[in-house]
Amino acid sequence: MLNPVSLRFVDESAEAAFQRESAAEVRRQSSIGSLTGAGLWLAAGALIPLTGVLDANLSTPVVAAMVVGNLVGGLLAARATTLDRLHVIGGALNIASGIAVIYLTAQARGGDLFERYSASALMLQLIFAFVVVRRFSAALIAVAIEVGLLYAVALGRGAPHGFVLDLFIVTSAAIVGVGVTRLLETAARTEWYQRRLIEDQAAEIEREKAKSERVLRNVLPERIADRLREDESVIADGVADATVLFADLVGFTPLSEGLEPDELVRALDGLFARFDALTDGLGLDKIKTIGDAYMAAGGAAAPLPDHADRVVRLGLAMIEATAIHAPLCGLPLRLRVGVHSGPLVAGVIGRRRLAWDLWGDTVNTASRMESHGVIDAVQISRATLDRLGANASGFAIEPRGTIEIKGKGPLEAFLVRAATISA
Repeated sequence: MLNPVSLRFVDESAEAAFQRESAAEVRRQSSIGSLTGAGLWLAAGALIPLTGVLDANLSTPVVAAMVVGNLVGGLLAARATTLDRLHVIGGALNIASGIAVIYLTAQARGGDLFERYSASALMLQLIFAFVVVRRFSAALIAVAIEVGLLYAVALGRGAPHGFVLDLFIVTSAAIVGVGVTRLLETAARTEWYQRRLIEDQAAEIEREKAKSERVLRNVLPERIADRLREDESVIADGVADATVLFADLVGFTPLSEGLEPDELVRALDGLFARFDALTDGLGLDKIKTIGDAYMAAGGAAAPLPDHADRVVRLGLAMIEATAIHAPLCGLPLRLRVGVHSGPLVAGVIGRRRLAWDLWGDTVNTASRMESHGVIDAVQISRATLDRLGANASGFAIEPRGTIEIKGKGPLEAFLVRAATISA
C-alpha cells in the first residue's frame, strides 16, 4: 500500500486523493504555523538587542527576512492544493529558520552564545518540523541539513569538546523525532486509506440497498414493501372491500405460436408497460401477469374510497392502450376486461421470489367476469356498479342481463364501453 522509503501510496490515484483531502484538512494549521513562526521571529528580534551580544546591523536583516518569509509562507500555504506543496513550504521555512538560528548564534560577541543557545534554539525549530510539517521525508531533510550545519559550525570553532553533550542531545532528539514522524505519517495514511475503504464499502452497500429497494417496490406495493422491510414475517390482511380487475388478450395464445420468442416478448412487454403506467397513474396496484393476462386491484394494499371508479377507468384506458399498441407491434391485439368488488384476503406468500397476491370469492368472480366478458368492453358486476354510486353517471353503462357463471350460477352483469367524462 505504501512505498517503504517515501511512504507515498503505490496507487497514484490514492496518493492524489490523499494529497487533496489532507491539504484541505491541514491547510489552516500550516498557515497558523507559519504566522506563529513570524511572531516568534518578531519576538526574537525584540529580545536580541537587549542581550548586547549581537550587532543590530547583523541580526535585524536576518530577523526581518525570516518574518517576511514566514508571512509569505503563510499566504502560500493558504492557497496550497496538495499536501506536497504544504510540505515544501513548511520544510523550506523550517530549514531557513534553522540556518538563521545557527548563523546568528555563531556570530555572537564573546563566543559563548553559540554553545549556550544554538542547540536549544535548533531543537525548537525541529519541533516545528515534527509537529507542523509532519512529513517523514521533509522532517528527515530538515534534520539532515540543520543538525549537519550545527555539527559543521561546532567543529569549525576548534573546541567542540565542551559542546559534545548538547550535540548528543540534539542528535538523539532529532532521531527520535524523525522516527515518531515516520510512525505518525504511516498511521495517518493507513487510517485515511481504511476510512476511504469503509466509505467505498458503505457507498456500495447503499447502492445495492437502493437496487434491492427498486426491485422490491417493483414487485410489491409500497406499503407492503415497507412492512417487509421492517421484518414482518407474515403478511396476511383481511380486506373488507376492494375492486379486482382481470384483463386478457383475446386469441393471443394461438397468435403467439407463429411468433418468434423475441417478437412475443416485445409485444407483451410494450403493452404491459403501458398497463403499468396506467395502473400507477390511477393509484392502483398491479398484482401480477399470467401469460397474456393482467391482474390489478384497488383498495387491497391500502384503503381507497373510490376504488371501483378508478378500476373501471383503468379497464377502459387499457382497452384504449391496446388499440394504440396493436398497429405499432403489427399484431391484431384486442382486450377483454372483467371487474368485481367485494371482500378478499391479501398477503405475501413464500420466502423466495416473494409475491403479493389476492384470494377469495371476489377474485374468482372478477376472473369469471373477464372470461365471460365481451371484447373491447369492461364487464362489471352488480357489486361494482353499486360501489360506483354517483360516479356511475361518468360512464356509458349498458345492462347485459343475467349470465351463467361457472361455479357461481346466474349473476347480473353490465358492460362499460366508454367514460362519459374525462378520466
